[in-house]
Amino acid sequence: MEIRDPIHGFIHLNDAEKKLIDAEPFQRLRNIKQLGLTCYIYPGATHTRFEHSLGVMHVTTQIVRSILNKHDRKDLAEYLGIVNAEHLEARLKTTTRLAALFHDLRHPPFSHSSESLLKIEHEEYSAEIIETYYDELLKPFDRTVSVEDLSFLITKGKRRLGGDSLMSLIQEIISGEIDADRMDYLLRDSHYTGVAYGNFDYNRLVETLTITPKLDRETNGESTDELVEIFGDELISE
Repeated sequence: MEIRDPIHGFIHLNDAEKKLIDAEPFQRLRNIKQLGLTCYIYPGATHTRFEHSLGVMHVTTQIVRSILNKHDRKDLAEYLGIVNAEHLEARLKTTTRLAALFHDLRHPPFSHSSESLLKIEHEEYSAEIIETYYDELLKPFDRTVSVEDLSFLITKGKRRLGGDSLMSLIQEIISGEIDADRMDYLLRDSHYTGVAYGNFDYNRLVETLTITPKLDRETNGESTDELVEIFGDELISE
């Protein structure tokens, strides 16, 4: 299945993902405006959390693809300190996509303005919906994603302690300093409000994202040689 999005073009979904989106909790997001009451000032700002969530899922997919194009799977496992890397690629792709898809699952109306009325943060509600309503629908993703991991990522670790280095990487992709959530809403909000200051070179940013392994921080030839071996002369020169 494919969805035509005005920001990213075609967003592709498999049959199992389509069932997650067709379910009532996600369809509810069609009625939650991304910018709350902003449409009374900027009439075009009627876009919703539904399309934003699909957009974030698409952006995370592009980021993961960029990372996997740059790094050998064994090197990636080594950087992350993962011993059993058998399902690393599948787990990275699927868990990132679904965590992105569900990141605003229980977002309240009127954007963030009404969050103070909630007893707990909306991420906590999202985790509860995943753990109850979506438990059965997530079974086709067995071995590549778990309800526990999704809850951990959406609540940023508040739902349970721990989380391996792969979860830390996925967390950075979804809600880090340069994350998929921010990339999508900047482009989307700019488009629908008709302002330009949220536009940026999205393709360049995604293509240049990479994982930097832990290296000796001292300035010496060995560290430089190690960087060149990993990333190549051209990237280090830049």
